[in-house]
Amino acid sequence: MDFQTDMACCGWNCDGCARYGAECGGCRKSHGAPAHMCDFGAEVCEIYACCVIENELPDCAPCPEFPCGLYDTVISPSLPERDRENALMSRRIMLGAMQHPYS
Repeated sequence: MDFQTDMACCGWNCDGCARYGAECGGCRKSHGAPAHMCDFGAEVCEIYACCVIENELPDCAPCPEFPCGLYDTVISPSLPERDRENALMSRRIMLGAMQHPYS
């Protein structure tokens, strides 16, 4: 997987999303406004805004506050409650696999 295009800054694997491809180019290509933002009633993802726009980080992994309260609360409302913890854990694992030259 190309982490620069197929993984959102939160660790979400865009390839696993049904909207990725024809309907959505992903978090990075849409500058934080992927197709699923309509599920949140938002224009830009709060995690993207914090990570990329405000803190100028490539993803959440190098942030000294990771994982923060924002990270743990922004999860798709379309996911059943039982799947939310698994989704958070999966995102954390993906970010843990990242290699940063400044880590």
